[in-house]
Amino acid sequence: MQAQMTQLPLSLPHTSTFEEWSDLGLILCSGARAMNWLIGDWLIAGTESYGTKARDEANRIFRADVERFDPILKTCRRFSEEKRHDRLTFGHHVAVMPIADDTEAEELLVEAERERLTTATLRAKVRVIHHTQSSFMADDDPDDTAMRAIVQAWNRAPRTAREAFFELAQEIQLGVIDL
Repeated sequence: MQAQMTQLPLSLPHTSTFEEWSDLGLILCSGARAMNWLIGDWLIAGTESYGTKARDEANRIFRADVERFDPILKTCRRFSEEKRHDRLTFGHHVAVMPIADDTEAEELLVEAERERLTTATLRAKVRVIHHTQSSFMADDDPDDTAMRAIVQAWNRAPRTAREAFFELAQEIQLGVIDL
């Protein structure tokens, strides 16, 4: 089959068989699955060899600010070729990026491959793990800082003070407490 790649659209001859059409779909799928890896590796090689000149050229080629590729670059740097799981998508690898421990990230990727987890399921697992590993709340949010202070004060308060508070809260049916 003589498919022709133009910028848009893909031009297919009307004489192609179903098998030829399906084979082209497999090629397109494997190319799409590899595209972020290819772009990331290309940018890494270029910036290592040519520095900012490579970034400027990539901006010109992609007609976009290469900063948008930073998540791709970070993922490609963290998961060198030997750490990549061919049966998983680039998105699976991105999903485990919040996990700081490389061994734990690798275990999650192995599990995702073995259990055939979707990227959404893997992201949910990572959120649960990341939440339990991180602090109770973000350090840079004033409301979270105030809430953390309240929780710490509550935890430090004597048991009798906490019991008295609960009694008062029950009396007013969890409404407004007049001081």
